[in-house]
Amino acid sequence: MQQGGVAEADDGSGSTVGAGAVDRETVFDILSNRRRRYVLHFLRGREGSVELRELSERIAAWENGCLPERVTSKERKRVYAALHQSHLPKMDRAGVVRYDPDRGTIELTEDTAAFDVYLEVVPRSELDWGEFYLGLGALGVLVATLVAFDVTPFGLLSPVAYLFLFALAALVVGAVRTYRRRRARIDGGVPPDVE
Repeated sequence: MQQGGVAEADDGSGSTVGAGAVDRETVFDILSNRRRRYVLHFLRGREGSVELRELSERIAAWENGCLPERVTSKERKRVYAALHQSHLPKMDRAGVVRYDPDRGTIELTEDTAAFDVYLEVVPRSELDWGEFYLGLGALGVLVATLVAFDVTPFGLLSPVAYLFLFALAALVVGAVRTYRRRRARIDGGVPPDVE
């Protein structure tokens, strides 16, 4: 049975979904609108609640391709009204955000984890990490084979040295990736690829 987008029984796969979990249909419904995707993207980069004015100004900036300080009053009010009257109440009823219309504040709920798999989209300009790790693994096997057969110049260093270099490369790549992902969430300045 569902109440306001919250699954309380069987999710169709044979496993029970606990009360408070957002069902798949609700996830797709919420994500079907670009402004709601923008709301989730912006809130994921923030701790605690956000004021509706700040949120509407940022979304208006994304929609108009400008900096928030260049958004006109008319552009901000258009987004503000749509968020206030339609999008945020719908997201609140679905249990995705907590929207207090009297105070004009919005915050994510714990149930937004259901959206993570759909929001972690690789931008067109970014490397596919699955392919990167596949290539890194293939390179590791190739180097290990060349070291094992003592092929010049791979016989110059010990196998432990190559293992250390390979582990160091993986550590550096992981650190850079983690830094970039956290920076993108904190910055919030670039809208997600939501078209």
